[in-house]
Amino acid sequence: MKGPLALAAGAAPFALLVACAAGTLPGKGPGAVSALTEFPTAAARPRELLYVAGGSARTRHPYIEVFNAQDTSPTPAPLYTIAPTGDGAYGSFAVDAAGNLYAMNYYQNGATLLVFPSGKTKAAVTCLLDTMPSNVYLANNTLYVSTYVYTIEEYSLPIHAGRICPKPARVLTDSRAKLRGGGLFALAVDPKDNVFDVWSRRPGSGYAIDVFARGSKNPRQYVELPRTSGYAMLSDGVGNLITNVGHAGRSTNAIAVFPSGSRDPNVFDVIAQGL
Repeated sequence: MKGPLALAAGAAPFALLVACAAGTLPGKGPGAVSALTEFPTAAARPRELLYVAGGSARTRHPYIEVFNAQDTSPTPAPLYTIAPTGDGAYGSFAVDAAGNLYAMNYYQNGATLLVFPSGKTKAAVTCLLDTMPSNVYLANNTLYVSTYVYTIEEYSLPIHAGRICPKPARVLTDSRAKLRGGGLFALAVDPKDNVFDVWSRRPGSGYAIDVFARGSKNPRQYVELPRTSGYAMLSDGVGNLITNVGHAGRSTNAIAVFPSGSRDPNVFDVIAQGL
């Protein structure tokens, strides 16, 4: 399956995207739907919803499990699920301020973008993208899409229904990554409209974060990253940059927080099974 599996918390200042192995809950097999499939009114909907790619790690066509993001019970159950579409596989997710879910559905040679209104199981928009996305991010009423051809496409919202997605309003090309890299992964946009991306150098050479300063189409290196890193990234409301970095062992990751403008991260919460 192309593209990382992801989870996203909605109705928040930013959407958290994390590359992870898909998990499942007891009694919830692929395609399972709880009795509640969507909410009749906005008042009945939890304030924040959490979207997770469901199914085992070997599931070829994972569904989306939808949780109450404020449920702190030890074994929360999904409120409902969103079934797979055709032969594709859901991957990267993003959520806007209104709680609308933007989900990438990957195929062998392409991908579609689906937009689900908050609390709904049926997409209001399904359109075919012109490139294969590697990750998505929402900021400034814009959907940012990183691709496997070292570009970042910017789509103005709302995206109107149609078989083919509209052309991006702007396209950035990370020429540094294209010249030296082995893939473009996560991206983030800070409150100053600087656009960051993570890319892998050639095998064994590590990872790096590049930045496009506001309004610029020229990338510059922001910081180098150790080992396996950068499959997820976001910027918070004060401009701190948050991503994952390799830690201690090849399969061990940790959360890294770069304070706004700093190249020196604070590292928290080692994740033994990677990220």
